[in-house]
Amino acid sequence: MTTGRLIFKSKILEKKYGLKGKVASHYLKAGYQVSILKNQPVDIIAVGNKNRFVIKVVARKNELTSETIKGVQEYAKRMSAKAIIAVYGSLKVDKKFVENTASSD
Repeated sequence: MTTGRLIFKSKILEKKYGLKGKVASHYLKAGYQVSILKNQPVDIIAVGNKNRFVIKVVARKNELTSETIKGVQEYAKRMSAKAIIAVYGSLKVDKKFVENTASSD
């Protein structure tokens, strides 16, 4: 159950950080502690429930490259976390692109 305090914090995140704040607010409401980063390969770190996630928010097609995916994976390894790429909006991801990026590991 989401308390009034969490709803208030999530609205502040959405106003201050826009799309990144919106994604972060979902994790905040789910019970995770959220940190929004600047000048890093990932945008959000969510910790809680014995889990740690590093999250990259992607809204435009030119933001989703193989370098971006590799950067998020490397950052997740350093943090001992799970990597998540949140594709937001009407962005369509090619199945071939995902397969090629996954096979290059």
